[in-house]
Amino acid sequence: MSFPKDFLWGGSISAFQAEGAYLEDGKGLTVADLRLKKANDENGLADSSIAVDFYHHYKEDIQLMKECGLKSFRFSIAWSRIIPDGCGEINPKGVAYYRSLIEELLKNDIVPIVTLYHFDFPQALIEKYNGFASRECIQDFVRYAKVCFESFGDIVPYWLTINEQMVITELPFFQGLTDLKTSYQAFHHMCIAHALVTKLYRSMHFNGQIGPCISYTTRLPATVNSKDMMLAYQMDDLNVFSLIDAHYYGEYPPYFINELKRKNLMFDVLPEDKEMLADARPDFIAINWYVTEVVGQYVNENMPEEYSGPDLPRQGRSVAGEYQYYKNPYTPYSEYNWNRDGIGLRFALRRLYARYRLPVMITENGWSANEKLGTDGKIHDDLRIAYFKEMVEQMSLAIDDGVELFSFNPWSFIDLLSSSQGMDKRYGMVYVDRTNDDLKELKRIKKDSFYYYKDVISKNGAM
Repeated sequence: MSFPKDFLWGGSISAFQAEGAYLEDGKGLTVADLRLKKANDENGLADSSIAVDFYHHYKEDIQLMKECGLKSFRFSIAWSRIIPDGCGEINPKGVAYYRSLIEELLKNDIVPIVTLYHFDFPQALIEKYNGFASRECIQDFVRYAKVCFESFGDIVPYWLTINEQMVITELPFFQGLTDLKTSYQAFHHMCIAHALVTKLYRSMHFNGQIGPCISYTTRLPATVNSKDMMLAYQMDDLNVFSLIDAHYYGEYPPYFINELKRKNLMFDVLPEDKEMLADARPDFIAINWYVTEVVGQYVNENMPEEYSGPDLPRQGRSVAGEYQYYKNPYTPYSEYNWNRDGIGLRFALRRLYARYRLPVMITENGWSANEKLGTDGKIHDDLRIAYFKEMVEQMSLAIDDGVELFSFNPWSFIDLLSSSQGMDKRYGMVYVDRTNDDLKELKRIKKDSFYYYKDVISKNGAM
């Protein structure tokens, strides 16, 4: 069986990490713009003012996509490019830009997959009422989505509502907030917004599909000790499945509510919220999946006698008294401490499909590296190729297992800004020749992985 004939082999970017033109043609500032500007001021990292200038290079980049054979392209619309202050006048230049981008994709037989909100929340709404921490933001997001559906719904077949909602909840500064309590209130409002936008899309009778975009890192237990096994299971439930459960069933699972109450993070719920959350089951589930992580009992130098696990290499990340991250001795790691574990992807796909029986789209997956052009003017990214080779093999096996996987959009097609490391941390199959402090000519250069992926697509994964 393996990959179906109509499988959508694609690539991914996001608006704030690729477009640049951050104040051009009427676009408003976003939380991401300010966060990256601060990183530029303090650490010299590239910011979003130009990024890799996809805004002006999109036709050139789409020609590279066509050359590679891409069947789909997942990107995001910048809310503040469509509605600069998030809630006021519509910006016709923003609408025209995305219409042109989408039509260019279609002209080259590339299916557009559009994310409505990918980390770049309009700064004006933070200043107005603290963003999604306010219930007012729900209707602002619904209105923004309606503008997008009215403008592009006739030519976009796949829509994603909110990218990695649990990530931006656990990292409040990613959405312009400062504390977890407020961030979890915003989480609840985003769940309502997702549900209302899903129902709005269906009420408009477009011939397309809509779903959430979930960050999914598979947690593996550090040992066969049941304490570690339960810990890994609980962390996957809290970080991945609690959100999908909310979208799928229209209510929060008890284990999630109990955990929020235990940590004094429980949000306020109004009587009418139950109805708003109901009847918004996704058409598919999109996942951003990169790595597996090993978790086990918390350890520090003051309590070794309480630890009953093996002597595994430990990472610095931990939550005092609760859990500890470990390195997996059976998988290779990148310089950024992310591992390569294709079987973990198959495990994730199987578990996801068994739980919801919904079609699955992979919207991010990739290998990061600090890369510079070689003396031959090329990038020989063998480790990225090894990563993709493993992922393709395991996706094929997952499909043979019965998983309805219908699209793969690795992160990223072109180099772009990292959310935290500027231009140092690169994921692209196409090199963009700029550094943090030197724009150069922003020349696009195909890496070895570009040619590998082109071969994968031409053979429909039968490598």
